[in-house]
Amino acid sequence: MPSGFPFALLCLTVTGFVAIGLTAYLLGASRPETRLTASMFALMIAALVAFTPLLLLAANPKARDALRGKARRQAQEQEISKETPQTVVQQWMALYSKDTARAATLTTPRFRDGEAASGWARKTQGALQEIQYEHQGGSIVTATLTGDTAIVTVNARISAIDGVSTQTEVYTLQRLRGHWLIDALEVQDEVLAGELMDERR
Repeated sequence: MPSGFPFALLCLTVTGFVAIGLTAYLLGASRPETRLTASMFALMIAALVAFTPLLLLAANPKARDALRGKARRQAQEQEISKETPQTVVQQWMALYSKDTARAATLTTPRFRDGEAASGWARKTQGALQEIQYEHQGGSIVTATLTGDTAIVTVNARISAIDGVSTQTEVYTLQRLRGHWLIDALEVQDEVLAGELMDERR
């Protein structure tokens, strides 16, 4: 914010208070018309003091950008405070195979074998489309937290070219720079729907 802006704001505030003090003095006048004029003048000065800083702020691009940046940071901090390993895993299941580019932002470089998020997303999306893979969601069974490491276990349902299957997914997450990110994923107990029906007969 430029130095001239706070100086102008200070001058305006001081002028406003002086004018209000003068108006208060004039309000002591005995003539009714003088009191009415003084009252109107006081209202005008009060409005000037209240709204001029906002007008100056609106006309100052740097000050406006600074306020917008602060608002964005506060919004991000609020989102981070709501973030848990479970919510990250739920986001992953909703995005993986549908919007792999956004899903990649939920992972660590180690999960992507050191690849950039964009490159990993393109390669993975192509491979998933080839096998008609679709993650149909799942339910979180357990979630444990130890320091900056979390393990979330999910009973998931998967659709692919060979049919629908259920599987247990074990996610390991790390907290990096204030965010929970998926660091590893282990798939266990995959069972095709047809095989499950055979077992139940």
